[in-house]
Amino acid sequence: MKKSILSIFASTIVVSAFSQISLVKDIWPGMESAFNTGSHQGIALDDHFIFPAKTSAEGLELWISDGSESGTYLLKDINAGTGDSDPHSFFVAFGKVYFNAFTIGEGKELWVTDGTPEGTQLVMDIEPGTQSSDPIPGDIYQGYLYFAATSNADREVWRVDSLSSPQLFMNTNTIVQGKPREFKSANGLLYFSANVAPIEFGDIDLDEPFVTDGTEFGTYHLDIGTEGPAGGNLSDFEPLGDYVFFLGSATGEGLATDVVLYSSQGDPFSTGIFSTDFQTPAYWLMPVKGKLIYVMSLAFIL
Repeated sequence: MKKSILSIFASTIVVSAFSQISLVKDIWPGMESAFNTGSHQGIALDDHFIFPAKTSAEGLELWISDGSESGTYLLKDINAGTGDSDPHSFFVAFGKVYFNAFTIGEGKELWVTDGTPEGTQLVMDIEPGTQSSDPIPGDIYQGYLYFAATSNADREVWRVDSLSSPQLFMNTNTIVQGKPREFKSANGLLYFSANVAPIEFGDIDLDEPFVTDGTEFGTYHLDIGTEGPAGGNLSDFEPLGDYVFFLGSATGEGLATDVVLYSSQGDPFSTGIFSTDFQTPAYWLMPVKGKLIYVMSLAFIL
């Protein structure tokens, strides 16, 4: 049986560089694994690493490491006992880490940690009781952390600052759930994807780009006109110069061959397919050295 363990990879710059991999700690002693291929990614907070790991005694819980054996330990057993809290969707904001975690009493809710047991706390039971708001942190904009969360069975845009409790920012769709995601602060605005839900398609997720200046009246749907059953299916908002580029469906059919490159300056008039010369699938949007690289028909286009 193979065992997954927490390791450190370090390199020393010398004439002949050698790399060394060393075991930090055997978190779950024996042949069982604290990690597997489905484990959620951790995050750095100052000079520590915060991550989920599993043991027989506590289940899948929140751990912290400074890279040493003695400095690697269970930060908090959030869902007390052997049940999993399954912490994930980590995001650093206001000098702390916000994340999604489960407890029997509150379901999946928004938690925060400053790297200490006493500083690891539930932020708010957004969907009261055992139901889950299932928060997914998005991005920081104008002093707020924006995120998607469900309340009263409606998934919409929420935000929280360093001093106040989370608040519903706005209901982006009064017909069905907004289902916001793909948040990106860029060029003085906050971009995100949300469900526009034309009535003819009922509650099918037809996500298209939105932009906001942090006010209700300054929040707009940037219509890309993909009113098919799969909608815009957006991903990868990336700023370059005065534009924000993103990938999305050209027809709304949800096919892999349907993904094209869009661009926007944050208004409906500048938003559309970036180039009509290349109607071929686009993938992997990557900003590199002031340019935007993406894959199109197995070729890198600059």
